[in-house]
Amino acid sequence: MKGEVVGSDGKKTFEKMSKSKGNGVTPDSVQAKYGIDTLRVAIMAGAPPESDLNWDDKSVQNMKSFLDRVCKFSKTIDGELTSLEEILKLCENNDGLRQNFTANINLLADYERQIDVHRNFHVSVARLRELFNNLGEANEI
Repeated sequence: MKGEVVGSDGKKTFEKMSKSKGNGVTPDSVQAKYGIDTLRVAIMAGAPPESDLNWDDKSVQNMKSFLDRVCKFSKTIDGELTSLEEILKLCENNDGLRQNFTANINLLADYERQIDVHRNFHVSVARLRELFNNLGEANEI
């Protein structure tokens, strides 16, 4: 049966999630601890919809940490965004920055393709994490 949640050891931890059996992870408990956005992104990043999801609290914690870094980064650069022309001018004089910029453009193109064409949300989340890591390296976050 597809869509079952299995433990981090790969063994099925729940036969079938059921309120009456009390054998599932409640979204309310995860939402209260990490927030609903973290829960949603962690589920999307965990596996494609047609596959089993290996539930792991550590992956939810990691996603929360990632989203916190994104929020911190966005607050840091708010109002400091540079025009595309200025970025391209900077790239002309810096090979490392140019390679990073090109890699980021490719990641964004793949992100869009994964969502629009393939509906691979888990891959698109991975591309966003990769993009953010590249931005962090460029800006020394």
